[in-house]
Amino acid sequence: MFDTVLSVKYVSEKNCFVYLSPKHKNVNTGMCMKMTNDSTEAFFSAKVISNIVEFDSIAINSTYAKLLGFQENELVNVSNVSQSPVVTCVIIKPLTQPDYEVLEMFSQNVQSNLLDQVRVIHSGQKLVIWIGNSLTVSVMVENVQPVSPGALDFLTEVVIEPPHNSSHGRPGTGKSSVMENISRTLNSYPYFIKTERVYCKNIKGKTLESLHKFFTDLLSNLILSQPALLILDDLQVLCEVWEGEETPNTIFSNRVSEMLHTLFIDTQKVHAVGILASTDLVSKLNKHIYRSRGNHLYKNVFTMEDLNKADRILLLKHFLGKHLVDTSLDYEELALKTDGFVVQDIEDFYTKALFEAYKDRQEDRQTPMITQEHCLVALKKTCALSLQSITFHNGNRKSFEDIGGLHDVKNVLIESLMWPAKYPNIFSHAPLRLQSGILLYGPPGTGKTLIAGAAARQCGLRLISIKGPELLSKYIGASEQGVRDVFDKAQLGKPCILFFDEFDSLAPRRGHDNTGVTDRVVNQLLTQLDGVEALTGVCVLAATSRPDLLDPALLRPGRLDKQLICSMPNYDDRLEILNILSSKLDLAEDVKMEEIAQKTEGYSGADLQSVLFTAQISTMKDCVSTNIFQDSIEAQPLKTSHEILLQSLSQTKPSLPKSERAKYERIYKKFSGRSVETFNTGSRVTLA
Repeated sequence: MFDTVLSVKYVSEKNCFVYLSPKHKNVNTGMCMKMTNDSTEAFFSAKVISNIVEFDSIAINSTYAKLLGFQENELVNVSNVSQSPVVTCVIIKPLTQPDYEVLEMFSQNVQSNLLDQVRVIHSGQKLVIWIGNSLTVSVMVENVQPVSPGALDFLTEVVIEPPHNSSHGRPGTGKSSVMENISRTLNSYPYFIKTERVYCKNIKGKTLESLHKFFTDLLSNLILSQPALLILDDLQVLCEVWEGEETPNTIFSNRVSEMLHTLFIDTQKVHAVGILASTDLVSKLNKHIYRSRGNHLYKNVFTMEDLNKADRILLLKHFLGKHLVDTSLDYEELALKTDGFVVQDIEDFYTKALFEAYKDRQEDRQTPMITQEHCLVALKKTCALSLQSITFHNGNRKSFEDIGGLHDVKNVLIESLMWPAKYPNIFSHAPLRLQSGILLYGPPGTGKTLIAGAAARQCGLRLISIKGPELLSKYIGASEQGVRDVFDKAQLGKPCILFFDEFDSLAPRRGHDNTGVTDRVVNQLLTQLDGVEALTGVCVLAATSRPDLLDPALLRPGRLDKQLICSMPNYDDRLEILNILSSKLDLAEDVKMEEIAQKTEGYSGADLQSVLFTAQISTMKDCVSTNIFQDSIEAQPLKTSHEILLQSLSQTKPSLPKSERAKYERIYKKFSGRSVETFNTGSRVTLA
C-alpha cells in the first residue's frame, strides 16, 4: 500500500505519466496512481525513473499539469489504487474548435498516441495528446466503457466525437436557421471551412442513378477543400421509413438510404468531410441511415427542445423589441398564452401583432405602437404549426360560473389544472411526480361532461374530447394505434385536457371481452398513462357513471388516481342551478324558484334544464295561440309565469327513478370503500 504526500515537479517529457523515484520501494512501473489536491482528482499510470525526480517529489509534464490545475511545488496526496479492468471503448471530445480540427486531421494516429502516453483513463478526465514534437491537443474524456477508471490496451476502441451530427425537432423549431448559422460561421474567419448545403425537398423525385451522381460530385468537390462540411436539410424526405408491405416507395427508399450510407462511410474513412443533417423525427429515418442499435452513421443526435416559458419571454422581447412597444405590455401573460409555440409560431404572432398596430396607427404618428390589445388580437389569429392538424373541442363555452353546484369538484379541478399552468416555477421544482389523471363519476345528468368543457375554459387549457367507443376498431392493432395517436396529439397541443367520455365502454375490466379488443386498449392506456415518458402539460380527465366496471389497474396511483364524485344536487345546488339556467329567461314577478327547488328533489341538473325548457316551450305556445289569426306575429318579450313552471314540473319527471338512484348510491359507496357487501344465504354465486 502506497499513500503519501509529495511535491509536484514539472518536467518536459511528453507523456501523460507521473514519474516517481526508484527509492519508493512499494511503487512499480505500470501501477495506477491517484493524485489529488483540494479541487482535482486525477489517475495516472506510474513510471519509475531515476535522475529526474527526488524521493519527496512527483514529476508530471508541465502542459498536462496546468490543464489539470496542479501547480509546481504544490503538495498533493499520492496513493495507489487497485488494478483497473481493461477499457473496451473510450469517447473523447476536443475542448476547442481548433483542437477538434487538428484531431480530425490526425485521427488515424490518435489511438496509438494514447496507448503510448496514457495507461489509465476515467470519465471526465482531461488529457493532453501530443502529435509530433510540438503539436498538442486538449481533450475531455466523455465516456469510458465498461467501467471508470480503466486501463487502456491495444484492443481499446477510441472514438472521437464525430463531425457528422443529426438534429431533429418539430417543424418551425429553428433547425434550418441553426444550420444556416453554422454554415455562415464556418465559412468565415477564422475557420474558412467549405460547406455545401442540400435541400432534400428540391431533389426529391430524382432516380437512384441521378442521386448517386449528384452526391458523388458534391463530395468530390468537398474532398478537394477538406476539411469540409455537408449539410442535409430535411433528410427524411429522401430516406423515409415505410411501414407495412414492400411497395415501390419502400424499395426505392431503402436503396437510396443504403447508397447514401455507403457513400458517406467510405468518404469519411479517408477524408475530413463532416455531415450535418436535420429531420422532423429520428423515427422517420430509414434503418440504413439511422439504426436502432449497432453502429450509427449519426452518433450524435441533438433535439431541438420545446420552448419553455423563459425562452418564449426572451423571443417575444427579441421580436417585439424591434418596434415601439407599450410599457404596460405583459410578457408573462403572452408567454402563458403562447405555450406550445415554436420559434416560427412566435415570429408569425409578432408579424400579426405588428399588422394590427399598423391598422390602428394614429395619423399623427408614423411609427405604430404595439399594445397588449394588438397582441391579444394577433393571438386569436395565430395557430401553432403543431396544432393545425388537431381538432379541439370548443364545447358550449361555459365556465364554472355557468354551472351550479359541484363546488368541491370545481375546487379540485382548479388546483389540479390551473395551478400548474399559472405557477409553473413552483410546480416545476416539485420533487415528486404530480397527479395528472382525474376520474369523474356520478349518475347520468349530473354534469360530468359539462364540467370538463368548463374546466378547460376556466383554466385556459385546450380540450381534446374523445367519446369512448370511437377508438374501438375490429382490426388488430387499430384501436391501440388510435390511443397512441390521441396521446401524441395531446402532447403536441399541450397544455391541454384529454377528456374521455363514457370511459367504461373504452376500458372495462380485462378478461370480460371475447374479442380481446378492449383488453389491448386497456394495456395501451396503462402504458400511456404511467409510461417512462411523463405526460408533461397534459391532464387526463375521464367520465363515467359506472366506475365499478373500469379495470382496477387504471385507478392505481400514477394513473387516474384522483376520483371525484358528481353527486345528485341537494336543495342549495338545485336552487343555484335553476337561478343560473333561468338567468336568460324573462321571468314573471310571481316566480318563486325556492318552491321549484323544493319540489324537484331527485332531479339532476339535466332534469332541471328540461323543466325550464318545457316552460319556455309552453310560454311560446301561449304566445302563438293568442296571435293565431294575425298575419304576422310581432316580437314581444315572453314572460314565464310561476304557474307555467309548476305545470312544466308536473309534465317533467326525473330521468332516474328512486330505485335507480338507490342502485347508483350502492355502487358509489362500494367503489369509494364506504360499504362492504355481505354474503346473503341463498344468493346466487357467479364467476363474473
